Formats: sequence, structure tokens, C-alpha cells
Amino acid sequence: MAEHYRWTVAPAVTQEQLNQFAELDPRLVQLLWNRGITTQADAEAFVLPDYQQDQHDPYLFRDMAVTVERIQRAVSAKERIVVHGDYDADGVCGSVVLYTTLKAIGASVEVYLPHRDTEGYGLNMQTIQSLADTGTNLIITVDCGISNAPEVEKAASLGMDVIVTDHHSEPPQLPSAAIAILNPKLSAETYPFRYLAGVGVAYKVAQALARAYDLGDAFEKWLLDMVAISTITDCVPLSGENRLFVRYGLVVMRKSRRLGLRHLLAAMGCDPATITSETIAYKIGPHINAAGRVKHANIAFELLVADDEKTAEKMALELCQTNRQRQQFSETMTQQALAQAEGQSNEYAIVVQSHDWPVGLVGLVAG
Repeated sequence: MAEHYRWTVAPAVTQEQLNQFAELDPRLVQLLWNRGITTQADAEAFVLPDYQQDQHDPYLFRDMAVTVERIQRAVSAKERIVVHGDYDADGVCGSVVLYTTLKAIGASVEVYLPHRDTEGYGLNMQTIQSLADTGTNLIITVDCGISNAPEVEKAASLGMDVIVTDHHSEPPQLPSAAIAILNPKLSAETYPFRYLAGVGVAYKVAQALARAYDLGDAFEKWLLDMVAISTITDCVPLSGENRLFVRYGLVVMRKSRRLGLRHLLAAMGCDPATITSETIAYKIGPHINAAGRVKHANIAFELLVADDEKTAEKMALELCQTNRQRQQFSETMTQQALAQAEGQSNEYAIVVQSHDWPVGLVGLVAG
């Protein structure tokens, strides 16, 4: 049965509207107008965002002051902090951002990334018990935790404080046992921009800490390579602060200060000076995600925090090999799935399955 579409074409901008943006190409003015960008200030923020002017104060998060104060106490008392991230590019890069910042302010910090197949997404009870057994005092989540109310309550009962940083939608039950929750999607949240990726929330914490410890603007900006990678790979809207993060993150990546990233680009045959958002979306992002899909996200994390050439080169080559395995597995699974699907006549769903398919690749093949 043929599909029928009704195209709704936006009205053309008027000459009066074009006159407001006389320095811009009329086609760009039309695109801006289509997106509801109708003032000079909004147009400048969209096309050429300014690092100082076009982002929000991290303390607009209602629990940011509590977050910074608790981390400062942990640093002063030399408490054990664990950053609990996620196994995708957003969780990995966000963990790098917080880990780097916490190390810079003298914290005793480790990162824990769950295994996709054996532990699943977010916090789990076994991990909470393990962290308590190893003397953890403070858990900071990245890109997860908002739907883990029972696990956070368990952590609190074992004497650990939990700070949740996340960006996923508000669940029916919030992790109220957490001492602080930073999530722009919450209905009660005061932060003005709702569409940060998980790394964006982590970056706002890093900003607040960098300013509390006088680390300087340069320190903040060097973190933006990680923020740009996650913002693009997590497919959040490229509007507001996210555009700023990507714009300046690309500048940072082209300078390629991070050893692991530099070796990864070399292994992929990419010139840092020519990096674009497409490089992130179709090369860098898939490589980072491949670690958690096929093996363990720790491979990607260790690459991105590597501080010597030998380790960086080794981890980059391993990550490239892991991505090649991901591609091979995906192709094999796709062919097997298509063979099973052939002949299925149900118009509502096609069901294929195999016990041999890695969980981390099922979604890719289904797509």
C-alpha cells in the first residue's frame, strides 16, 4: 500500500525579516526563522555561541551547592570517592570529565563502569555492596542513577553518600535517599536548559569544582573534547549550551592534547586538524561505544585518561580491533536475522533470536 505524505513548507521570510539580518545569507536567515530564531542575539548564540555569555551558571542547578560542599569535605578528609558511570560514550566521557576534575583537586577517586551483559544499566545491589566493602564513602553517578531509588537507598543504609548526576526522564520514584540530584529533566529542577547529555551535567559539576578550587577557564575548556563527543553521540538537540559545547569541543579536539585521543585518531587515519561533528558521529563515537558493546567500557576509559605514549598507543590499537570485531559481529548477526525474518508474514512484528548474539549489538542489528 502506497504511503501518502503531506509536506508542510515553512512560509518564506519577508524582506523586513531579511533586513534584520542583512549580514547573513538569505538561506541561513530562512533556516534560522524556521527554528524560531528571530532576534539578532538568538542568531548569534546559535551560529557563533560565546563561551562566557552563552552558557548558564552551574549553580542554577538546585543541588549544586550541596554537591560541591560534599565533594570538598570528601577531598579534605581524603575519603574514597567512586564515580559510577555508564558503558556508552556518554557515560564513559562523562566519567572522564569528573575523574579528571576530581584528580586535579586532590581527591582520592576511582571510576566504576558496569559490564553491559553481566551487570546491566545503572547501579545494582551487588555493586553497591562491593563498593561499601571496599571502603567507599561517596558515590557520584554519571549518566545513570535517576531510576535507581532502591540501590541508592541501599547505599545510604551502608553509610555511603550518593550524588546522582543524570539526564534521563523523571521516573515515578526518585532516588530520594541521594544527598543531591542533578538532572535537568526533573520537573522541580531550576536549571534553565533541559537537554544536556549526561556528560553535560557532569561538566557543570566540573565547572563548579574548577571555580571553587580556582583551576581557571583553561582547565574547563580542555575538558570540552569529551563533552563534544558525548553530546553528538548521545543525539541530544544541538541547541542552547549543547551547540556551545560542540563548537568549542571541536576546537579542543583539533589541538589534540589528550594522548589517547591523539593515538586513536592516528589509528583511524584521521587528521586532528580536520575533525568535524561527522568525525565524531561516524568514527570516534562508534569506537568508544564498541568497547562497552563487545568487551568492557574500561578499555575506552583507560584510553581517554592514558598519560603516557606507550599505554595510549596500546589502548588505541585495542579499541580499533574491538570496533572491527563489533562490525564483524554486527554483519554476521544481520545476515542471520534477515534469514530468520524471511517468510515471516506478521504485519505487526518480526521476531528473530539467537543465544549467540551479544546483548550490546542486538539494538544495532534491530535498527
